[in-house]
Amino acid sequence: MIYFYRDIFSRNTLNYFLRLFQFQHITLADALRDFLGSVKIPLDIDVIEQCFWQFGISYQIQNQGLYSDINSVIVIAFRLALIIPSDKRNPFRGISQFQKFCKEISGNEKIPIDRLTNCYLQVIENPLPFFNSYHSGYLLKQCGAFYGLKQRWVDLSFDYLFTYKNENSTIIIETIPLADAIIEPLKDNLKKKTHAFSIDYTSSQNNTGTTNKSTTQNVILVAETQQELERWLKKISECKLILNCFDRCI
Repeated sequence: MIYFYRDIFSRNTLNYFLRLFQFQHITLADALRDFLGSVKIPLDIDVIEQCFWQFGISYQIQNQGLYSDINSVIVIAFRLALIIPSDKRNPFRGISQFQKFCKEISGNEKIPIDRLTNCYLQVIENPLPFFNSYHSGYLLKQCGAFYGLKQRWVDLSFDYLFTYKNENSTIIIETIPLADAIIEPLKDNLKKKTHAFSIDYTSSQNNTGTTNKSTTQNVILVAETQQELERWLKKISECKLILNCFDRCI
C-alpha cells in the first residue's frame, strides 16, 4: 500500500503508480476498488481531488468509449466511492438516484442503464475502501418544544443525516442535509441531558403543491457519552469535507 501525504504528495508519483494497474475490460467499480485498496488517501481536498483525477485519466485511456470523457469517469467514480452501508436500507431509491445522477452528466445521456446498475450493485454489496466516516447509532432527538426527547436511530451519509424509529426501520422520519448545515455542541444542559449538539439547516417544503418554500430547521441530538458526542461531531466534520471535495469535482 502506498501512503499519500500533502507535504510530500507528487502528481508524478501518482501517475507512475497508476501505470502499474490494468483497468482494461473491468468495470469502473472494480477498477476503483483495486486502486483505493492500494492507497491511503488523507482527508485533504487537494490530494483527494488529484487522486480521483489521475485515476479517471488512467481508466479512460484504458477503456475508450465506455464513458463520454475523463470528467464523467471522475464524477461517477467519486459517487461510487461515497456509496455507504446505509444505502442498503433503501437500495431501490439509492439506485434510481445514482442512475439519474450519472445520466445528468453532460455526454452520458446514452450510457447503458445496466452498466450503471452493475457498478452500483457491486459497491452496495461490498463498499469501496475509501469513505470510512460512515457512522450510525441511537441518539436522543428533541421532537418539538413540547414533546421532549425520543430515541431515534441515526444514519450518517456523506451528505445527509437520516433518522429512523429504530435500526430495523426503512421509513425515514427526517432527512437532514449537511452541505450548508451549522453543527455546534450545546454548552447548556438539555433537560439534564448533556453531550448534546444542534444542527441548523435549510429545507424546502412544498407550500401549495407547486411552490417550494425554504425554511430554517433546528434539530437537537443527544449522545449517551461525551466520547460518543465527539465521535459524531468528528464524523460529520469529515463528511462535510468530503462533500466539499465532491462539489469541486462536479
